[in-house]
Amino acid sequence: MPPLEIITIIVAGMAGAMLKDVFKDNSLQMPSMQNGSLHLGCLGGFVLGGVAGFYIDGSPVTAFMAGVSASTIIDGILEKKVSLSPSRIETIEQLIERIAKEENVDPILALAVARAESSFNPKARNINAPDSIDRGLYQWNNKWHPEITDEMADDPETATRLFCKAVKEGHLSWWDNSKPNWSKYLTN
Repeated sequence: MPPLEIITIIVAGMAGAMLKDVFKDNSLQMPSMQNGSLHLGCLGGFVLGGVAGFYIDGSPVTAFMAGVSASTIIDGILEKKVSLSPSRIETIEQLIERIAKEENVDPILALAVARAESSFNPKARNINAPDSIDRGLYQWNNKWHPEITDEMADDPETATRLFCKAVKEGHLSWWDNSKPNWSKYLTN
C-alpha cells in the first residue's frame, strides 16, 4: 500500500475519533485518569481507527467508523464495562443455585429438578404430541403453560425464576412425573 493511502487511512481514523469526541462533549479528550480509570480519549480512537482501517480492508471509511467507535470500546474494556474475563461466566448450575437462593427456594431442589428434567440443557425439548412440547431447563409444557413462551422457557434465568415461583406457590407437583429421578438428589 502506498504511503499516501496509509496516511489517508490514519487521518480518516483520527477524523472519526475527533468527530466522536466533539459531538460527545464539545471538546477533544486527551488521555487522562478519571475516578481511578484510564481514559484514552481521542488518542485511542486515532490509533484503533487507523489500525482497523488498514488491516480490515484498507478503506478510509472503515478507519473513520472505527475511529468513531474506538474510544467507547476502549474505555468500556478499561472500565470493565465489557468483560473479557472468562471468570465472570456463570455455569447453568451456578446460575440456578444463585437464583434459587435469591428466591428463597432450596437450591438443591432447583438443581435436582433441572438435572432430572433437562440435564441442565436450557434448550432441551421433549415432544409429547404435536401440540404438547416440554421446553427448557424445567421442561415447561406449552399446552399446560401457554403463558410461558419458548423464549421464556429457553432462557435459564427466566425458567429458573418461574420454577422458584411455582415452588413457592405450592406447585412442586407439576414435576411429579420426574420425581423419582430428582428426589434421589435431595438430602434428608
